[in-house]
Amino acid sequence: MRSASTAAIALTLLMASLSPGAHPSDAVGRTTPSASADQETASLSLLPVSAPHEVDAGFHVSVGSPEMVELAHWARRRYLQAGLTLPHVELLFHDDREACAGKAGRAVTVENGYRLDLCSTRPTNYTKKLVLHELAHAWVDRNITVEQRQDFMELRGVDVWNDHTYDWWTRGTEHAAEILAWGLGEVSRRPRLLPDTDLDSLNTAYEWLTGTAPLCDTSHEWRPGQAGAESQPPGQPMSSTITVTHRASAQQPHRLEP
Repeated sequence: MRSASTAAIALTLLMASLSPGAHPSDAVGRTTPSASADQETASLSLLPVSAPHEVDAGFHVSVGSPEMVELAHWARRRYLQAGLTLPHVELLFHDDREACAGKAGRAVTVENGYRLDLCSTRPTNYTKKLVLHELAHAWVDRNITVEQRQDFMELRGVDVWNDHTYDWWTRGTEHAAEILAWGLGEVSRRPRLLPDTDLDSLNTAYEWLTGTAPLCDTSHEWRPGQAGAESQPPGQPMSSTITVTHRASAQQPHRLEP
């Protein structure tokens, strides 16, 4: 009897230890599922306009509406998709062109990277191209050496890199920014301000800069040899690229791309 009683007590204690409850493994290795990139973007769009918006450690949108913050994030994703790493940049969207020296945008070298002033507050296709273009100035400045710039200018048939006493469409830096913006867009919209904008020339220049094929969809474009493939004549500039020690010349054109 005594041994049976002891066995009963032992069985009772064993059953108590197996009663439902939190298992130690439930608290180990369990993480909250991270939001997808689209979910992250959606939450960004809900932030107050007056608050600084940080996309990641080196990409900041300091001034801009929720729609423009999302547009900037879209442009960043295009660079990442192309395998192009952006340097530290800060983007500021303005509702007048005074902040952009009369242009639609400008890239300025600052102590810790680049500041991009973008004088547009509407998320249009033109503004998408503008953001890609100004980001391109930062990327090119950080990744293309002085020697490579000379080679690129020879490829594009221009003589200066960023001399503001020359017309906008004759500067190598603007050719590079326009061609990167073209290749990183969702749909091919060939630059209207540059010479030599047939698809062969654009593809060659983009691949020279990046080592990869353009991302943009060109399926709607005229193929080489068909009517309409000729380059369009150069027009007027869309942006100004400067450093803290080199300001735009008074001779620089002030009209924007139509």
